[in-house]
Amino acid sequence: MIADDPASAYDAWYESELGAAAHAIELALVAELAEPRALALAVTPFSFLDPGQRTRATAELVRVVRPRGRIVIGDLARFGLWAMQRRLRGWRGSATWREARFFTAGDLRELLQRAGAGRVTTRYAL
Repeated sequence: MIADDPASAYDAWYESELGAAAHAIELALVAELAEPRALALAVTPFSFLDPGQRTRATAELVRVVRPRGRIVIGDLARFGLWAMQRRLRGWRGSATWREARFFTAGDLRELLQRAGAGRVTTRYAL
């Protein structure tokens, strides 16, 4: 694993015992939320996008989802222990987490509503 390669570092975490367990929980929740409707799916991208990119990505998710479809967004909760751990890694020099930003459910709800999404509900998994 190359320390300056965020994608490789992220993938390596999912290969750890804890990462694999977290991944299984995340997949089960995403599958539950996504079924049975046609949907757009985004898992942890918003943490790595600048504000303009987040706005455009959200607008695109809303644009491509079919009527009565769902958008499922998976992300680390801003005040959760997992996000805190990643922020600490960033402060200690991790290139993967140095620029990452985490959001509250309210932040994501507002982003989706500004993009024209209808009803927005939130769930926590980890």
